[in-house]
Parts: sequence; structure tokens; C-alpha cells
Amino acid sequence: MSSNFRPSIRTTDWAPGVVSRLSLGTSRVTQANRDEQLKSKLRHEAPGILNWMLRGLARYVAAGYKMHFPAIVDNATADIASAKTL
Repeated sequence: MSSNFRPSIRTTDWAPGVVSRLSLGTSRVTQANRDEQLKSKLRHEAPGILNWMLRGLARYVAAGYKMHFPAIVDNATADIASAKTL
């Protein structure tokens, strides 16, 4: 899920905190800097993107199915979780 706003999950069970991570975007795509050719560029790069994803999957499996996030992501996720508004 991608959004410009923090999602609000109104559940009290443990699942959202386990599967949700807040990813902080540092840039914004505006009409002025939008790449109208992005779809075709990505299609051209698809084999490399797939190989990159498979390498990431291999690292994930080798790490025992554990994800390691940058501290800024862990901190932001913890802040949101403590406010109960994942």
C-alpha cells in the first residue's frame, strides 16, 4: 500500500504491527518531474528488476526469513504503533 497519508487500522490484534512498516518517502512526484516514459523504461529493465528481486529473496531466505530495516523505518513504525494508528 502506498499513500501520502498514514493509514489508520482500527484493529486491536497483533497482525498489523507485524506486517506493517512505515516507509518514509523523501521525494514527491509532481506533474513537472513526472516521467511519462517510465512504464516503457521499466518494461525494458524488467529482466534486471526480476533478477534484483530474486537476489533479494535469496538474501531474505538466507537470513532466516528476517527483514532488516534501517533505524529510521523502525523508529517511525514504532512511533505510529505506539499511537495505535498504523
